[in-house]
Amino acid sequence: MNKKVLVIAVTLMVAALLATPMLGLVQAGKGQEKQYFKLYIVGAPDQTTGEIFWTPDPITGPIKHGRNVEWGFTLVLQVTIGDTTYSSPDISYTCTIDGDYNVVTLVGHQRVRETVTFYCFSEPATLEILTIGSLAHEGVVFTGHGTGALEGVKIEGTTWAVVLPPLAVTREGTVMGWPT
Repeated sequence: MNKKVLVIAVTLMVAALLATPMLGLVQAGKGQEKQYFKLYIVGAPDQTTGEIFWTPDPITGPIKHGRNVEWGFTLVLQVTIGDTTYSSPDISYTCTIDGDYNVVTLVGHQRVRETVTFYCFSEPATLEILTIGSLAHEGVVFTGHGTGALEGVKIEGTTWAVVLPPLAVTREGTVMGWPT
């Protein structure tokens, strides 16, 4: 009898320990209003920055690699939070891209690290955004967080891109904890 009670007690404790992270994820952002988020940018990376090199692939064709390639120029930059749209000179954008791209099969992978700086708050404020995914699929997930005046802000959503020059990228999803 005591063995059964002990086994049940240990099982319940282990289950509680395993469930704690999941409960924490459910509680994350609870009580914070979710709002619409959209980052829209049109421009192009600067192919003269970072390191760009090619490797042969005898089966599928050449692969272009890029490391620490920076965003070069911007034609359009907008961030929408709820019903409010921010654009230059209230915001600026920097980006670093790492990726591999097969120019024959048009398949590749990339990691994009973006910073959107907001100049419309009383102290420095940025959104740090990370996107990791396949270039062959639309709807790649991005996540991000705020710093400075935007500390505690969280964003997430999906990415859509038109890769014909100029490059047009839309990151659309939700933002939590945006200051009012």
